[in-house]
Amino acid sequence: FDRKQLMFYYPEAAMQVGATAAPQLRYLRDHCADVNLITRRAAALLGLPIRRTSTGLNTSADQDAEVIGEVETQGIRVIILPGTAHEVQLGLTQTLVVEQAAMYDVLIGNDQMHPVADAITQYPVAQLHVYPNLLEHPKYIVSIPMTTVKLPTKGAIVTHKRVAFVACSSSVNPSHR
Repeated sequence: FDRKQLMFYYPEAAMQVGATAAPQLRYLRDHCADVNLITRRAAALLGLPIRRTSTGLNTSADQDAEVIGEVETQGIRVIILPGTAHEVQLGLTQTLVVEQAAMYDVLIGNDQMHPVADAITQYPVAQLHVYPNLLEHPKYIVSIPMTTVKLPTKGAIVTHKRVAFVACSSSVNPSHR
């Protein structure tokens, strides 16, 4: 209880980007990030179209982080709990492509999850709560068990041009590598 966790891993197959299922990918929900990030390998595996971008990226965790492109988001969906009765589909928001990342294959930011007003509870276990249809059914909540990030690390993301400042401190669990 000494430190609030802000980054959590989704369980296997709980998230999907695009039409291709890839349950082996590590999806990380970062409540400090406004933009999504995806590794080049994950984008290729998912068959996502990548375009050039002038958006830059700086992180305190990786000073050499380089944006190598941006996913062309038109027509691409993020699917929460694909193939279940609770499936929710959202249009993909801005997603920057990076060469590689130690903690994740796909990082899900706040803008992406805003339509489902997600929130996290951490006790007794971490759970992400989403509201699939907040306007018509505000009491309908879907809860997803999450895995906390474990080892100390610091992270901050600053993007330039069209994206807000993001900063957070959390941890990484090497078993998720």
